[in-house]
Amino acid sequence: MIVVNNTWLAKNLDPHHVVIDVRLGCSTKTSHIKTAFAIEAGKLQSMAREFKAKKTKSGKRTLPALADKKAPIIIYGDETKAQDVLAAFNALVSGFRYKNVAVLTGGFKAWNDKGLPTEKGPCGTKIAYVKKLVKGAISPADFKKLEETGGAVVLDVRSKKTVTKGKLKNSIHIPLDNLEAGLGKLSKADKIIVHCKTGVRAEIAYNLLKNKGFKDVGFLNSIINIDKSGSYRIE
Repeated sequence: MIVVNNTWLAKNLDPHHVVIDVRLGCSTKTSHIKTAFAIEAGKLQSMAREFKAKKTKSGKRTLPALADKKAPIIIYGDETKAQDVLAAFNALVSGFRYKNVAVLTGGFKAWNDKGLPTEKGPCGTKIAYVKKLVKGAISPADFKKLEETGGAVVLDVRSKKTVTKGKLKNSIHIPLDNLEAGLGKLSKADKIIVHCKTGVRAEIAYNLLKNKGFKDVGFLNSIINIDKSGSYRIE
């Protein structure tokens, strides 16, 4: 079980980290850690069991508004190893299959005793997570704006097989394996935004282009699903 301390979390109470209160009755508690989202451990366990019973695909095993399986999640109960905390941790890791789950050392009691940021009243009921952008990455909103307005050349570096299932109408397709040989199809004077299916190939392509002297380049570091009509959804 991965743990984080109070000092670290106090510095990371931002939209790039998801804080979850899993205490019994968390939705009606009179105070909580600032930015926390409330969902009881028992509810998480129930959802995890339902996923298993229905054989739900891993990508669909998510909390509302948290499709990113690598999102940093910090859970807390009254204490570090309270039963509800252990149950919630196992549910999120084994049932939901989130990759980056940690537990707050000392729980809410230690946090409150140290006078760290809390809010009165019940926790929020919605997750407001914003994925932290790595170097070169652009936000889904910026990608959508540039793609729809023609403000950049959209470079698709997915495999040929994947592209047969759907492609953005005005994009240029050059598989990542052929990108270096196909650089002549691109202009260094253009703004270029790269995408693949998950962001992994797009980041490799971004680094290749930058190393080859392309200055105005960005990439989508998110999952994008494209249908036959060219319509798409970014998760």
